[in-house]
Amino acid sequence: MSKMSRAERDMQRTYTGIPWWTDSPSFERMVTQREMTSWWWLPAFIVAAFALYWPVLHLTPFSDDHSALWNSGVRGIPWRNGIFRPLSDFSFRLGYFVWGIGVEGHRAFNITVHAFNAYLLCTLVRRWSPERAWGTGLLSGTLFLVYPFHQESVVWLVGRESSLGTLSVLLGLVIGGRAWNVRVRSLSLTVIMILGLLCYESALLLIPIAFIAARSRITERWSEMRAVLLILTGVGVLYIAVRTWQADANDYIIGTLVQHSFHLLANVPKVLARLFLPPAVDPSTQLLRGAVLAAAILIGFIWWSRTKPSNIARQQIVLWCSLILVACSVGYLAGVSTNTSESDRFLYMPSAFLCGLVGTVITMMTNRILRHGTTLFVVMVSILLLKQNHANWMEASRITRLCLAELPPAPQQGTLWVYGLPDDHQGAFIFRNGFPEAIALMGRPSDDLVVAKADSTPSAASTISLMYRGKVHRFGSNDVALYWSASHYIQVVHAP
Repeated sequence: MSKMSRAERDMQRTYTGIPWWTDSPSFERMVTQREMTSWWWLPAFIVAAFALYWPVLHLTPFSDDHSALWNSGVRGIPWRNGIFRPLSDFSFRLGYFVWGIGVEGHRAFNITVHAFNAYLLCTLVRRWSPERAWGTGLLSGTLFLVYPFHQESVVWLVGRESSLGTLSVLLGLVIGGRAWNVRVRSLSLTVIMILGLLCYESALLLIPIAFIAARSRITERWSEMRAVLLILTGVGVLYIAVRTWQADANDYIIGTLVQHSFHLLANVPKVLARLFLPPAVDPSTQLLRGAVLAAAILIGFIWWSRTKPSNIARQQIVLWCSLILVACSVGYLAGVSTNTSESDRFLYMPSAFLCGLVGTVITMMTNRILRHGTTLFVVMVSILLLKQNHANWMEASRITRLCLAELPPAPQQGTLWVYGLPDDHQGAFIFRNGFPEAIALMGRPSDDLVVAKADSTPSAASTISLMYRGKVHRFGSNDVALYWSASHYIQVVHAP
């Protein structure tokens, strides 16, 4: 291919909206120097993440966390039946060798992964911005750190699965745009996606997201990767085929895919709205918020269109919006709660691209006062909502400690039946699962324990069999039934 003249390059860059100075030798030297010093921002993101999440670092494990710590950590065996996420499970085993069952170390791992994701987003946004400006990247990464609606992936220990899956996607996008040999990048992306799939199924989204990046021509490096993406597609198809053949024992994955199309379509606006809005118990309140949000977005779009944005600005907006829509796929399939923060882990990956979009749009504002004011407003509101969600996890931790501390020992030659354990507090998990493992982590025997569903009543088990963890249980003469009454256990009598 013949080299283009300087005039031809200038014409091409003018047509695409890419600034002319990005083709100068001094700009290339500046970019190289920034690449060499970019790793200095990673410790800054880690420190900021720990400062934000320090109030929740010492909270108890929640729900499935107890199972992960006991089975994957202490016992060294898979703690779930039918869900294949071995690297996520192995992280608990590795953590057990480093800091035992201490929850602070395990949650510190989650916070560090979250900070690393913010750094990767910062790097990605900077490379995709036309001037490769650090300001745009740092703003996007900061917004991702303070984003309030994905705490389930950070505070909940098991929630690390979604953040690890997002890490593989962001890392793949960063490496795919580097100035490496195409074969090296191809191998790197394939290995990254495979490792991501061993953590969480959302790593599959690297395939369509990478196609969007290559198709958008956001950088010349990505345009070289089109043929390579066919390899990723083949690996993804093979993974899906194997998982379908070895279908999950509890149909956790397959069951979410086989849904009525109406339910999937209904989930789309709910997921997109929850990216911007906090949960609300009252559905009418959430509908009103959604209407206001839609009106605000429409007004903003009309205002932005009338400013006659450049080609590169349009390209940036379309790219980030496309990535958000694709990243929400898991939420479309599984659904998200509009009443509580439960299932906010499905918003983790799309929130990264949302922050990339918001950071890019804010830096496009030419009015300095408007730009700085918008930044301050978004950050302060996010931190406020972040602290409110922290309060829910703190209350859930208090209830968890109380449920464990108040539990009396099991009767001799009998079983302890426990009813009414709370599932969650405003979406912050308590004992949806993992109560026997929590008892085991305290050094107490847990084999003589039966936990009924939260909506079960003590009299129900006296007349029908209760299936608990694959075994049928009947209330015996030496058994004791307890009912949790918000602050303590009440011993109840079974009907004969």
